[in-house]
Amino acid sequence: MSTLQGENLSFSQRLAQAFSALGTAFLAQPQNVSLRQQVHSGALSAVAYYTQLRHLAYRVLFLLVAEARGVLPAPGAARGARQRYQRSYALGRAPHLPAQRGGQSRYQRLLTLLGWLGGNAGGAEAAVPCLGIFLHPAPTLAALLDCTLPEAPLSDFVEALQATLLQHPLLPERFGDFDGDVVDSLHLAAQQWQPVFDSKALSWQLLPTPGATMPTAATQSVAPELVARLLDSALEPVVREALLQPTPAAALLALTICDPACGTGTMLRAAARRLAAHLLRTRGGTLRQALYDVIEHCLYGVDSDPASVERCRLSLALEMLAPGITCTSLEQHICWGDSLAGVTPALLAQGLPEQAFRTVADDSPRLALALRKRHQQERQGQMVFTFPAPATPKTARRRRGRQPRANSSTLPKAALVPGSPAHATLLAHAWCATF
Repeated sequence: MSTLQGENLSFSQRLAQAFSALGTAFLAQPQNVSLRQQVHSGALSAVAYYTQLRHLAYRVLFLLVAEARGVLPAPGAARGARQRYQRSYALGRAPHLPAQRGGQSRYQRLLTLLGWLGGNAGGAEAAVPCLGIFLHPAPTLAALLDCTLPEAPLSDFVEALQATLLQHPLLPERFGDFDGDVVDSLHLAAQQWQPVFDSKALSWQLLPTPGATMPTAATQSVAPELVARLLDSALEPVVREALLQPTPAAALLALTICDPACGTGTMLRAAARRLAAHLLRTRGGTLRQALYDVIEHCLYGVDSDPASVERCRLSLALEMLAPGITCTSLEQHICWGDSLAGVTPALLAQGLPEQAFRTVADDSPRLALALRKRHQQERQGQMVFTFPAPATPKTARRRRGRQPRANSSTLPKAALVPGSPAHATLLAHAWCATF
């Protein structure tokens, strides 16, 4: 990234510079033993490291918007708590917060702040409310939680992110006016770069992704024309029916909008704005309140990519964010999963269905018939999925030198504990695999 110099850098190039400097700063700290060992051993890939840095950036963006809208510090908190937030935790209004003598570094305070926002009780001593579990740093910043970082690299990153976003000609001029589309823009710009590690030298750099075009404008992952046409054909007819009801506002909020492959939430954000506009004309109030009510009551999404679910939640939170509200519903409404394949506990209890052995396309009818007969015979016996216990040290010694076989010894131990979430997931995967 050392070649990216000068003032005439694109939006994507400025972001890459900021990410490169931040990633290098983490790796340069001798105290970050766990991070450096994971990189050196290959346990943490360059892509996974880059993903965690981006998740950190999304949270910094969220904090900047929350401060600009008056969400942080909480307006109803005690004066002393609000002052403590401004003095020790604020990002946008105090870009060079000094290190607390004998206390936490600025990076540690940032993690504490995110923990409060994503915790159950918030941080009343610093006027920090609980806004949503998805903001907690533990799930997505695993490799960075135990790290240390000097004050200068974090301050430089926050300032670079602020300047890059505010200087963009197609983004709002104030953080308080940013909406969920900015998460999409950050994601697409970051995708233009490919992270590369030198594990021996513990160095890190971002190289242009082969074949990628550098975006120079705030773009969306789905064409706005396609989104508008879909909403016109699918949403507007049910909205017209709702507006004819005796209580149109309640009828609008009773609608359910689900995107089975929500990605970063482009379709859901557009649907929320369209429905909120109808709600605003029907009952009055503020647009932000209308957006909150629509997102809280009407929107649902599923995606098979956990990182996309994370970005979708954050983007919708930016749409609804206002003083006094919480975003806790997003944890239940925007979920990680496969909307095309799945099984319920009731189906799982019935065993494998006969439909799993029907022939399709170029299947062999003779083989399918044989498998179906075998399945019918097996259903007369054991009707549960069981997996043998992993090998003990004693049996493992007896097997030493033999060809390893694919069995439960390669499964996580938690997946072998009946009743555990990991075990339930294993059973569901085994059931779906038959199709």
